[in-house]
Amino acid sequence: MSRQQKPAHFPAMSPDIANAEVIAVAVASATTTVPSGTQAGDVLQIASTTNCFMTFTATATATDLFIPAATVFYFVVPSNVTDIAAIRQTGDGTMSIVRMI
Repeated sequence: MSRQQKPAHFPAMSPDIANAEVIAVAVASATTTVPSGTQAGDVLQIASTTNCFMTFTATATATDLFIPAATVFYFVVPSNVTDIAAIRQTGDGTMSIVRMI
């Protein structure tokens, strides 16, 4: 990194637990809406209790983004996203989606 470039800094964020969403991840794709108040550019915290695949559309497939169990991911919400879907890799579980404020 050159001296003129500065690393990105993000403000401290807290989870908006009151508006969290949970998906039952199973053999069929399950869908939920993004947490209440979520807009393009917001940050979502996503974690799953099972290995699964997720997408920012209404239906997930085994070719979507892989989310390993017990790992927390942070995503910036793309424009025009209203749904999040997940499907399991091998075992059933749950996925939590929390907007960071």
